[in-house]
Amino acid sequence: EALCEQYWRACQLGEPVLLTDAEMDEALVAFQGYGVNR
Repeated sequence: EALCEQYWRACQLGEPVLLTDAEMDEALVAFQGYGVNR
C-alpha cells in the first residue's frame, strides 16, 4: 500500500520517470550493502 500511494502521488505531479532495466540493475548493485554493518 505504501508503494501504491507513492506512485499515486508521483502521478499527481505528472508522468513519473521509470528506470530502465540497466538503470535498475545499477541501482541494485549500488544498494547491495545498504544497511549491512561491517
